[in-house]
Amino acid sequence: MATPTSPPGPTIITTGPRVLERNSCFGPPQLGYKSDRIFMEWNTRGVQGGGWKLHVSARPDQAEIVARIALPILRQLAVPHKVVATLEEYERFNRTRQAGKFITVYTRSTDEARKTIAALEGELGTYRDFGGLVPGPLPTSRDAGHKETEIPLSGSGFISLLFRDDYSR
Repeated sequence: MATPTSPPGPTIITTGPRVLERNSCFGPPQLGYKSDRIFMEWNTRGVQGGGWKLHVSARPDQAEIVARIALPILRQLAVPHKVVATLEEYERFNRTRQAGKFITVYTRSTDEARKTIAALEGELGTYRDFGGLVPGPLPTSRDAGHKETEIPLSGSGFISLLFRDDYSR
């Protein structure tokens, strides 16, 4: 009988349970999220000024998958964002004029927006093409009284955007 061997390379030691985004909490506090009303925010409180505001949409039945794809990318890029806290809240949200605004991303420069869009589009597009992921509803613009949709981006259909001079509005 062969003796098991360890793979070459460094040994990875983990402590405690692995934390993942789940329908019961899309932005876990253990990953740096803070609760704000029906959202879980990640580094949004210090965001000043404006920029390209992105929305990532998801169908409710695929929200957990979209969260597990998009949120680690946003954290890795250190881009401020918020996510609707739970599947129950997102389902309720989708029955309002805010439908489709699952994840809101607050970019602070055109370069940051470009990098964020490329990273998200790459992953979400792959899962759409090969994994059966389907975008959620296209959000409508508050500026247009919710009578017009936001500007959809590229091919995946998951991301829309608008420009904000001031994120506090």
